[in-house]
Amino acid sequence: DTLDRWSHSLFWGLFFNVLLLVTVSLFTKQNDVDTSQAIAFVDSFSPSAIALSGRPSSIDEIEGLLAEYIGPKEATTAINLFLKREGFTKERITTDALIKLRTEAERILSGVLGPSVSTLVLQDRTVLTPDEKIQLSASIRRISRSLQLSRQELAEANRQLSMLKEFSENIIESIPLGVATLNENLRVNYWNQTMEKITGTPKREALNRPGSELLHCLEPDLFGNEIKEGEINCHKKGQSIILKGYVSRLSGSQKGYVLVLEDITERKKIEEELFRATKHASIGRLAAGVSHEIGNPLASISSLVQELQSEDLSRFAKDSLNTINEHVNRIARIVKNLGDFARLYPRQKIPTNVKDILNNTIDLVKYDKNFKKINIKPRIEDTPPLKLDPDQIQQVFLNLMLNARDAMPEGGDLEILIKQKNGYVEMTFADTGMGISPDLREKIFDPFFSTKGPARGTGLGLSICYSIIKDHGGSIDIDSEEGKGTRFTIKIPLVINSKEGEENV
Repeated sequence: DTLDRWSHSLFWGLFFNVLLLVTVSLFTKQNDVDTSQAIAFVDSFSPSAIALSGRPSSIDEIEGLLAEYIGPKEATTAINLFLKREGFTKERITTDALIKLRTEAERILSGVLGPSVSTLVLQDRTVLTPDEKIQLSASIRRISRSLQLSRQELAEANRQLSMLKEFSENIIESIPLGVATLNENLRVNYWNQTMEKITGTPKREALNRPGSELLHCLEPDLFGNEIKEGEINCHKKGQSIILKGYVSRLSGSQKGYVLVLEDITERKKIEEELFRATKHASIGRLAAGVSHEIGNPLASISSLVQELQSEDLSRFAKDSLNTINEHVNRIARIVKNLGDFARLYPRQKIPTNVKDILNNTIDLVKYDKNFKKINIKPRIEDTPPLKLDPDQIQQVFLNLMLNARDAMPEGGDLEILIKQKNGYVEMTFADTGMGISPDLREKIFDPFFSTKGPARGTGLGLSICYSIIKDHGGSIDIDSEEGKGTRFTIKIPLVINSKEGEENV
């Protein structure tokens, strides 16, 4: 009973106190002090949960907020770009577009303030004084200008780097040297235009392929730590080419090798031609002196022998004189060849058709009994006249035909072709004889070189042919393979008209 009394007393006491508090609150107005205390309490409890002045809800508010931090001009530009992109205007914009614009503004501010601060700024949950806003805005603008300058400097550096790269690539692509780079596994990762011309392999087919597949003449031992250079003999489309190569290891962090090739085939031919011409000139001067010095006493000996042969002598004496006369005649032929080789007297060149010269030469050899087994097959096309010495050209034709006869002692075919080709008249003499070995082909035009032995030849025939053709501004080449015959090709340029008269091209 005592407990029930205390419970009832406590209940009714609390009830009347609450009733009194509610009644007083309803009839008493809140003053400014109470309001300040309430706000301070809420702020201290959760400062980020209360919006101080509301979120920006219009384009102008968002633009004004952006202007405080990135500048009015930049803010206006950003807003206009957004509206143009989305297809709206300031006067006509939907709620969804406004929300999207707020997100866009937050993204812009994130670039200069960071994502957290930009969110607080747009939601207006940060408390900044006017002075603080001015200082923050100035700092942001300085940072923005600095970043803009850095971007400009970076863009300029990239532009300069691109120009330098393009300039370097243009140089490497334009130089008349083949340039390639290979990695550690000797696979190609760069291949310039000249390398395409040298090898005949396009860049797209060369990249990432082993270098040995593209240039079979490259030996693996060429690639080492030392710089190596030298001449390399290769084959391209069935023809031999001579390359001068340089191999070096790449320096720096990039591992691999750089290969530089220069096609010196034509240069080697020119050097050989120059050497041969110099040698011919020297031997020609020697031959001129020898033929002159030997010719005079030889004529006296020949006259005395003929005088003695008219006398009544014993058979032994007559046989001896006949032998002497044969040797004198042989020496006379050698002296004559020396004189022809030296070309002591300048000859006049006149416009002549090589067809007529060849027909006369063929008629001449018909009476040679050794040509009875040779089947001569001429194929002569109509060609313009050439400015040449007919006697000398006939001597060339005769020498080549006699050489073909000697190369086919058991008989065979001699094909002769004359035609016009690429500004030249081309004359080809091809036999089916025994052919010439590669080591002898290199010496075939040298003076006094002969494969017939001293009793059958002086070794001056082809040297004379070479000198005559060179004197006519042409060329003579040999193509031969042992057991498959020999082909001589002569090219003499066509005749043109000029102010000074007719000349060979």
